[in-house]
Amino acid sequence: MAKSFLKFIGKWMLIFVLGSLIAFFITRSMPGNPVDMLLGRYGLSKTPENVAAIENRFMLNEPWHRQYISWITDFVKGEWGNSYITRSSLKPEILRRLPISVGIGMGGTILAAILAFFIGYGASLKEKGFWNYISKGITIFNQAVPVFLMILVVIYFFGVKYRLVRFFSGDGMVAMIMGMIFIAFPLLGPMSRTVRVHFLETLEKPYMDFYIYSGYERNKALLLYGSRPAIYGLCSVVVSRFAWVLGGGTVVEFALGIHGISLFLIDSIAQRDYLLIQTYIMTVIIWMAVVHFIFGFIFERILYKGGVE
Repeated sequence: MAKSFLKFIGKWMLIFVLGSLIAFFITRSMPGNPVDMLLGRYGLSKTPENVAAIENRFMLNEPWHRQYISWITDFVKGEWGNSYITRSSLKPEILRRLPISVGIGMGGTILAAILAFFIGYGASLKEKGFWNYISKGITIFNQAVPVFLMILVVIYFFGVKYRLVRFFSGDGMVAMIMGMIFIAFPLLGPMSRTVRVHFLETLEKPYMDFYIYSGYERNKALLLYGSRPAIYGLCSVVVSRFAWVLGGGTVVEFALGIHGISLFLIDSIAQRDYLLIQTYIMTVIIWMAVVHFIFGFIFERILYKGGVE
């Protein structure tokens, strides 16, 4: 246990360092820079004096290695600095938006997992059954239709044409619920197929014949003794999705106008707000490490102790 924990810490410390270097140098390789954005924002001409003043204010005139060391040191200490563009503190703004993105991402993933379990179970009962066709249809639809296009179609028909849902009324709860649904739907196909595969594998086990011959109905026996491996396989997919909830909901947040951290990232990229982009990337890395730790060292061992192999 201790060896695995140390190995985990070492791996994620390496990812943290490499991720911070990549985040720093990628932001500075983008076309444009915050100096030009700030000059345009305040209506200032691009004179050497104005450029020098802004670069000095944000340490952009320092060598890159000094800028990196200063930034990563402050980040580790919890001093995330101020936005170049808004001049507001990044830490409270990110922490305010973070629960919104996490809530939408995790809520949508959990919703998809619950529905996928029952759809996958039904799909495993009959090769040409209704639920198997539903599972296949959802999978094909997800592959053929982009999420953004699906959101636009739903907004048009349900929000504009028939006015059943007020998408941009300022009601945050409506936006959150719709965001979860739009995140869940693309996951239903692959998740339900994963569940179906595990149930079919259970059907091939010798002990299933024993239970069926003992008087159990096939469907009940499969649900009773095949649920655990199916849930375990589903959890593996859920864990991988949890690790990406911060970035996975970018399209949904943008399309629905949800003020989460991903929408904050889009605005910062447009404004070349280096510090905000770098902080976002590091927040994603930390979130991924937390998710892998919780599921890898706690839930996985609980499942194994429960007899899942």
